[in-house]
Amino acid sequence: MKLVYITLRGEQHPLCYNLTAVEEICEEFGSLDGMTEAINSGDQGVQVLALGKVLRCLLDGGRAYCKEMEIDLPRPVRNPSALIDITSPETVKAIFASVNAGKEAEVEAYSKNVDNLSRTTGRAVLQNGYGTAGGQGIRYRCLLADRGAGA
Repeated sequence: MKLVYITLRGEQHPLCYNLTAVEEICEEFGSLDGMTEAINSGDQGVQVLALGKVLRCLLDGGRAYCKEMEIDLPRPVRNPSALIDITSPETVKAIFASVNAGKEAEVEAYSKNVDNLSRTTGRAVLQNGYGTAGGQGIRYRCLLADRGAGA
């Protein structure tokens, strides 16, 4: 699992695009497409509100992951939007870095065809946890292994 960190109150807080974050994002926006539409809308007010909501969801995902992995956490932030300038490039970069980190994975895929045992490795962008690797049309289900904090 990849974590991205953001500094709030002088402390490093983990952001994580995991199932916890996705569930909260879908509750907030109706779907992941709804989130994308809000962030890409032409209305700056809608964009800023959307980024604030996504930040809270990613912070919740990061805290949930770190608790399960017994990684030390700073004290919780009740209202992260009050502590940061949501229009700052650093904040926006951290949000998108966290989402993008959760969508990419190093994969190793094997063909199930015994007569044609082939293997491929490479980067793949996941869509609902499924994708193809190496351009060979090998369908795989990717479960991200823990790579440690910040990996």
